[in-house]
Formats: sequence, C-alpha cells, structure tokens
Amino acid sequence: MSVTPAAVAVGVALIKRFEGCVLHPYQDSVGVWTIGWGDTILADGSKVTMQTPPITQDQADALRDHQLEVGVIQPLEKLIGVALSDNQWGALLSLVWNIGAPAFAASSVLKAINLGQFDTAGQDFLEWDHAGGRVSEPLLQRRKAELAVWGGATVA
Repeated sequence: MSVTPAAVAVGVALIKRFEGCVLHPYQDSVGVWTIGWGDTILADGSKVTMQTPPITQDQADALRDHQLEVGVIQPLEKLIGVALSDNQWGALLSLVWNIGAPAFAASSVLKAINLGQFDTAGQDFLEWDHAGGRVSEPLLQRRKAELAVWGGATVA
C-alpha cells in the first residue's frame, strides 16, 4: 500500500496544526530536544541537542519532509497490509510522526487496521494520549482531531 500526495498533505496539515515550528532547539513536554516541526533527529541521523544550531524555515520544512518520508511513510508502507483512504493515511502520518514507527508497529491501532477493523483502529488512537506517564490534554486533543480525520473530516 502506498501513501499518495493527497494523504501527505492531510498528514502535514495535522502535524503543522499540533506541532508548531520552532527554529531553535527546545525541550518538548517530556524533555526531549527538538527542533523545527517536532523533529528529534537531524537529516544526518544525529539527535537534536542543546548545541544544535538554529535552522531556517526552509530547513525546518525540508527536515520535516525528509523525516516524514524516512521515519514515517516508509515504515508505514511496510506495516499496512490493507487499502486506506487519503484521510486514514493522513491521520496515521500524524499519529506515527508523534509516537514513532516502533511504537506504532506494536500498537493495537496497527493490529486493528490490518484486520480491517477500522472503527476499532480509530478509537485506539485515543489510547495515545499520555506524555511522561500522565494524560496530556494537548495529546488528547490531537488524538481526537486525528480520529475525526480518520473518519473523513477535513483538517481544521
């Protein structure tokens, strides 16, 4: 199964809505060094640190696109064994951008998708609402938006 440009546009819109873009290194809500659109890894594969130099908006967009392709789309295309709509792919791109491909690979979301249980898969997005061991209201709002898009809504 492959991700279409329309699906990428949906996923990027969700990522932009919930990640925001910061052009210098910062620590996310659980203390992980991050830059740009929520990237924790640079294009060369090294981790973002406090010493990572600031980047431009063009660099942030390019880094997002690179990491989306390598760290999200490529793993998803190997893991998903059923046809999905552009909205479903887009919602998954946002989810996996946020939780990481390894966590997604072991998730109930993936299991339900590959069993064709799309309603269950969508509801299972809501399980991913914790940061630092506690429910995070921003993550819960993100999961609800992803669930709505999974069900066919447009990105607000």
